Parts: sequence; structure tokens; C-alpha cells
Amino acid sequence: MSPGPGFARSSSLTSLRPPPQLRPGDALVRPLCMLPSMADFQVFDAVVYRITYPNGKIYVGQDRTNSINYFGSASSALVAADFSPEQRQSFTITRDILWQSKTATRSEINSMEVHFILTLQANDPAVGYNRWPPFTPRTGPVD
Repeated sequence: MSPGPGFARSSSLTSLRPPPQLRPGDALVRPLCMLPSMADFQVFDAVVYRITYPNGKIYVGQDRTNSINYFGSASSALVAADFSPEQRQSFTITRDILWQSKTATRSEINSMEVHFILTLQANDPAVGYNRWPPFTPRTGPVD
């Protein structure tokens, strides 16, 4: 079987070399054996992250797959209420990894998420968008 247009097979089954010259219209298709595998990327199984919005408010969450494209589950209604239609036209959010693990149990991941929510006060409506655990205003002197 031919490796496809744009590639010529060498004598080794695992070694592919480009043809000496490509012509207009030749498809450049990379055979699957040339694509990077997931083993080429260091991926942590679980992370606890902080999302920071342009208004400075934060959301703390967890992702057990560490997807680069996951930005949390903050309530859209809560976030939208803080931004005008003009502000919603273009803005940048930041995602920071606060903790990561390849071996943590679901219980340990949940505990770390709650730890950071409480430590960063992300459940205080003046500070963040987390609504669990419920915010309890502190009374009296802070230690």
C-alpha cells in the first residue's frame, strides 16, 4: 500500500521521506505514524485550576482530564450579570493550575478543590463565582 500522495516509502517500513519535489495540487497528508502520540505530551490526570475574569473575580474548579480547552462551570448568569454588552464583545480570561496529580483519588481531588475555594474565598460573591460550598461571612477578628 502506498503511503499516499506527497510521500515516498523508503526501504524501512517505519521511515518515510518526502518526495524530492511537490507539485501544485499535491495533498500533504501526514500518515498516522508521523503524528505525535499522546505519549509525547506530559498530561496530568487531574488539576485544580483558577479562572480569573477581567473584573478580577475568580472561579476555582477541577478537571480530571486536564483538557487545555476546559474553562470551568461557573454560572453563565452570574458571570454575564457582571459585564455590559460592550465588555462582552472582547475579553480575556486566565486559567492557572493551582494543583495537579497523576495519582489522586476523586475524593482527594474534591478535597483540594474545596481547599482552594475556601482559601481563595472564591465562594464569596464579592471575590468569585463559586457558590459551593456556601459562603459564610466571617464575624469577629481574623487570626
